[in-house]
Amino acid sequence: MHRFTLGRGRHPLAPTLATLSALVAAVPAAGQHPAGQPLLWYDFDDQLNPTGNAGTLGAAHDGELHGNASFVPFGSGHAVQFDGSNDWVIPRGPENAFDIGDTDFSIFVRFVTTTTTPPGCPSRIGALVWKQGIGGLPGVPNYAIGVRKETGLPIFAIKDLFGSVAALGPSMLNDGVAHELLAVRSGNRLTLHVDGILCATNTLPASFGSSNNNNDLVIGGRTLTGGGCTFLTDDFEGLIDEVCIWNYAIHESVGSNYCGALAVPNSTGLAALIVATGSTDVVSNDLTLSAVQLPPNRFGYFITGQNQGMSSPPGSQGVICLSLPSLGRFSSVAQIIQGPCGNLQVDLTSIPVTPTQAVQPGDTWNFQCWYRDNNPGPTSNFTDAVGVTFH
Repeated sequence: MHRFTLGRGRHPLAPTLATLSALVAAVPAAGQHPAGQPLLWYDFDDQLNPTGNAGTLGAAHDGELHGNASFVPFGSGHAVQFDGSNDWVIPRGPENAFDIGDTDFSIFVRFVTTTTTPPGCPSRIGALVWKQGIGGLPGVPNYAIGVRKETGLPIFAIKDLFGSVAALGPSMLNDGVAHELLAVRSGNRLTLHVDGILCATNTLPASFGSSNNNNDLVIGGRTLTGGGCTFLTDDFEGLIDEVCIWNYAIHESVGSNYCGALAVPNSTGLAALIVATGSTDVVSNDLTLSAVQLPPNRFGYFITGQNQGMSSPPGSQGVICLSLPSLGRFSSVAQIIQGPCGNLQVDLTSIPVTPTQAVQPGDTWNFQCWYRDNNPGPTSNFTDAVGVTFH
């Protein structure tokens, strides 16, 4: 079994234990997953039962290989190889066990790919894990996690009868090394974590409906009917080393965002956003701040205060949504972030205002991210803000 968040390895077409040792650096106790027990857990390493389900749904949802999907060595274990032409893994058992798209859920996948597709179908996804969607059409998912084949960018999408909402990551992952994606729905927020860092988010509208159905859950791809760019999902080419699916949010979104209408687009053309995840329980000391849609290679840091406000600092293109008297900066060397996305684990016992304070039950603290940019000349900007009330 592998740990939940790992470093990157080499392309497994030439694997070595030295370069892939990070993939097996931490081994949880038998039958336990370090992020909590999933419904479905394939690690493909038990060669007597390589698609055995170690999740709570048990052997009834062991997997089946289809097409040319095959097992190959990967690190100290094995992975499933997909040739990009109508091969996939499908769990046995009732498919409605994975009708989880309307509520909180999480999907984790570790994979390697170098695939690209000629320009012309920018929305086509090399599908890693997806739930076959409305009407049974093979390329219209209820939910999907994968890599856009033309751009190499990771994507997490959910679709209802009227449209889809997606969180699109900023970095190309079709580079031939091992990557990890964690897609989470928490309430109406979608988040996509890339190699352990929350790097993309989007919000489902209040009008978003249901598309749950009894169609197949698919790992990998299926050749699509209709051809062209008709459908969203496509065959995946590469290796998949591990898949986990939970019927709850691994990283629960907390707090209430505000100042969204005041967030000014930066040099990427997008406004940067802040997300708070974890717990509002003070004793748990579990709060992570994430900033996404930042300009690449520009540094920034998170700021905090107990009072909300609105002002435009001189020389900045953005709006600060905190106000005096208590303002603090998470600006030590270890806390500096660098775009296009960055995370900070907040120590609730040491909030960096003057004097330093510990968060108390009943407190509300507000957070925002300040960052540098060239847009077109040197400047700075801010994300929106989030307020978190603790108990």
